[in-house]
Amino acid sequence: MSNSQPSQRRWPWAVGGTVVVLSAAVAIGEVSGWPILRMPLQNALSSTIGAPVTLGPQSKLHLVWNPRLVADRLVVEAGGTLPDRLLDASGLLVRWSWPDLWRWKGDGALYLREVSADQLNAHLVRDAEGGSNWPQDATEAEVPTFGLLQIRNGHVEIADAMADTQLDISFKGRESTDDSTDADAAYETTAQGRYHGLPVKLSARSGAAMPLLGSDSGGSTDAPLVPLKVNGSVGKAQIDFEGQALALLGAPRIDGRIKLRAGSLGRVGDALGLTLPETAPFQLQANLRHGTGVWRVRDVQLSVGHSHIGGDYRYDTRVDPPLLSGQLNASQIRLADLGPLVGVQAEGKKHPDGKVLPEREFDIPSLAAMDADVQVNIDELDFGTPSLRPVFDLRTHLVLSGSVLRLENLQAHAGGGSLSGMSQLDGRKGAAVWHAELRFNGLDVAKWIAGVRKSGSDADGTKQPSIEPVNVSSPATTALRPVAAYLTGELDAYMKVRGAGASTASILASLDGDAQATIRHGTVSHLVTEILGIDVAQALGVAVRGDDALPLRCARLDLNIDKGILVPRVAIFDNRDSTVRLTGNLNLRDEAIALRATTSPKDFSLVALRAPVIVSGTLGAPHVEIDAAPVVARAAASIALGVLATPVAALLPLIDPGSKEEGDPCAMSAPHASQAAADHGARVSAAQGGKSSSSP
Repeated sequence: MSNSQPSQRRWPWAVGGTVVVLSAAVAIGEVSGWPILRMPLQNALSSTIGAPVTLGPQSKLHLVWNPRLVADRLVVEAGGTLPDRLLDASGLLVRWSWPDLWRWKGDGALYLREVSADQLNAHLVRDAEGGSNWPQDATEAEVPTFGLLQIRNGHVEIADAMADTQLDISFKGRESTDDSTDADAAYETTAQGRYHGLPVKLSARSGAAMPLLGSDSGGSTDAPLVPLKVNGSVGKAQIDFEGQALALLGAPRIDGRIKLRAGSLGRVGDALGLTLPETAPFQLQANLRHGTGVWRVRDVQLSVGHSHIGGDYRYDTRVDPPLLSGQLNASQIRLADLGPLVGVQAEGKKHPDGKVLPEREFDIPSLAAMDADVQVNIDELDFGTPSLRPVFDLRTHLVLSGSVLRLENLQAHAGGGSLSGMSQLDGRKGAAVWHAELRFNGLDVAKWIAGVRKSGSDADGTKQPSIEPVNVSSPATTALRPVAAYLTGELDAYMKVRGAGASTASILASLDGDAQATIRHGTVSHLVTEILGIDVAQALGVAVRGDDALPLRCARLDLNIDKGILVPRVAIFDNRDSTVRLTGNLNLRDEAIALRATTSPKDFSLVALRAPVIVSGTLGAPHVEIDAAPVVARAAASIALGVLATPVAALLPLIDPGSKEEGDPCAMSAPHASQAAADHGARVSAAQGGKSSSSP
């Protein structure tokens, strides 16, 4: 018992002594910076990086409470196939947390709370064959992420032949004696050269030595923003920014006003990694903010050519794919300014082959680069042609999801009427598949289609007389009316079509579907009616006494669209004077026209040649002519009678007594109309000698 009692008394003292000794050792190690661990740490870093690492003799390591490495110098030699030194840093500080290291198992990106250096020089080189001065394994490894990456002074050269990148980046800092908000006071970064083939020349000035690269977690998120000015160019895009920021790369925190100028929105998208359409030259001003992976662009003032677009937008990079959402507001958009988006040639340029349908291919892969959910409000959409008036108050919901772009709940006003429907472009299978359903209700033809207005009437139709509802059974409708437009009335139409291809032209060449149109309460020019019927006597009479508007009994168009060929099932204009029928086809594959207008008069005429009018050629070069066969036959008969009888008898073949109606042409059923269209189509081909390539 006497021996065990002293032993029991010595045990607590031994444990306590051990704890005191270990605590003293740890304290001495923390104060001295663990110099004994410098070589093992240097070897561990060399093994991890795959390149020789040397730590300066004054380097210190702290492992308790605030784990960090403070190195007077760190040198990383070339670890690849090229001899250039990789990195040389002085005044280095690296901070981490033990839980972050425990969570890192080598198969993901290591998170470091802070990496900063007073001076850093780096040289990254890779040749066209893939040889580099960094370890080959590092090419596939994940780059560490940082809460704060800050370089006070330094120089980085990047020469990457494989990525077509050649950059020279300099960091210059100087001490600031006060808390000045002047962005020119403390820190300047310049970058020039080439990035992924795009020329780069940027200069950034800040009020303090701000982080170069930030993270959405870690120490940088609570740090205050510092004043920042950036100006320069990336590619052909000119950039100016003034505001506040905390980081320039990675996950930056930015809040300020940005100005952009470039030849196309698409060029800016290339530089920023966004999916933006090709456009006319543009200028942009907006408030820009970024934090926690979300870009916000507000108070947008965008001018693209003659178009003016505003709105507020949000671009969320935290989801895959990134999501663009917001509200697009535009006072005016001209289709020509956004023409390249749908493959339209630049204004003033023509296709070398003489065709007019847009042949520029869509950028289908860009549809998969992001999703979008944007409400669109456009006060005026100008089609960029003098023959068609703009549409107003266009409202739609733009949705891009899974490579499918939809315009939902499309609504607009035009010519006193309305437009509604939807449109969809599906890029999931490589080539675009387009589907559209559009409906027109109550559009004033003369106000919307400028081509039907007579010379001298205002572009907006204000000089044209108001058109009141017409009662075709009333004798009062035969009264003369002043004519400001060759065709008037309220247009109702419906179109449902589908096509596929890599461009607008190829989609239209494969188009299938149907289209119908009617004109209500309309009139047609008396003079045009007589000219279409080649009625010389009555046309001269109308020209002498003045044109008048003949009320339309009906105006109907029913089109069948099959593999890009438009064939009228029904195409009829009927008034008290004549019935005009249109037959033939329009081939969107080669843009060829083969149409024939036949007029059946209802009244007596002294001199009438009565020949169909044929429209041939192409959309880019249409050709209008008269079917010569009936004219030659009547003229030959007139000459023969004039020789054999008297000059008066020569007029007999030219007299047209008119025809009495057999039934109502407006009530013709679709099957009868289709047969009539087929018969007339056959005569068109015969009259043209089978030269048209537009026959199905």
